[in-house]
Amino acid sequence: MAIKPICYKCKKELKKFGALLFSPPDKKGKVQKFHICADCYKSIAREINRGVVYR
Repeated sequence: MAIKPICYKCKKELKKFGALLFSPPDKKGKVQKFHICADCYKSIAREINRGVVYR
């Protein structure tokens, strides 16, 4: 990678592509962007999916 982003959750440098997490926009329309490594993404996705109700 040309840049060396750091995972927001585990604080390690991303060695391969992971995910991006964007905050909701503030009153000025600005958002925050967070880099997430592939391993942390998997754990975050599991946490989200536990709360999802499928109909």
